[in-house]
Amino acid sequence: MWFDVHVWTDGPTPDSSLAGMFSYDTALGQIANGANYNVVVFELNANNHSQRRALANALAINAIERDGRLADHPRLQIVYSLTARTTTAGIRGCCS
Repeated sequence: MWFDVHVWTDGPTPDSSLAGMFSYDTALGQIANGANYNVVVFELNANNHSQRRALANALAINAIERDGRLADHPRLQIVYSLTARTTTAGIRGCCS
């Protein structure tokens, strides 16, 4: 089972939805009872396409990569940021 959550990156500071994403993953882990699941971010949302959004996207992706809860059992495996002009993606374990 895959769960898609959206994180706001209107930037340049982290939005509370970033903490909510981690809380969501933790809550699913507590009720999953051993079920196999993944949490993905198919969209980093913002109301602008400026540099502050790019900085917020970088902060969000960095926070996801550095989160200690994900090191042993990486459930957040895909993070996408889609804009009208460019696409940036962070996919765990695919590219080095």
